[in-house]
Amino acid sequence: MLLSVVMVAAIHRAWAVVPTVFLSGVAAFVLNPAVYGRVFALAAEAPTLAGATTVSAFQLGISVTPVLAAASLSQGAALTSVCLIGAALAAAAVPLVLLDRARQARPTRRAAADAASATIRSAHGTATARVDPEGAQR
Repeated sequence: MLLSVVMVAAIHRAWAVVPTVFLSGVAAFVLNPAVYGRVFALAAEAPTLAGATTVSAFQLGISVTPVLAAASLSQGAALTSVCLIGAALAAAAVPLVLLDRARQARPTRRAAADAASATIRSAHGTATARVDPEGAQR
């Protein structure tokens, strides 16, 4: 997202475009494997489905982005609109990343509650009610 915004400012200066494009390529080679790694970690029980879904999502992005860019340019927008479309699509992914992080934090709290329940049961030698992080008894 940041490099797309930088490209808007750099697009009229060749000396600035070349390193920006280079850094965009480096970012793609670094971030794409990280995305795949995250997907396979989340879907360890179904790696084939996870891989197919991830490749499909990338292909969807590869297909939709040029269509949006062509629509923008055919309406007379400046070349920088293509960069702004890229930045907007990247910004649209931020809530999904935040949702994933929130979802990832929840099992940690549940695991802590399970561990606390197990400690209480072993200390008393009896079964006790288990309380989850939100305070509901089970």
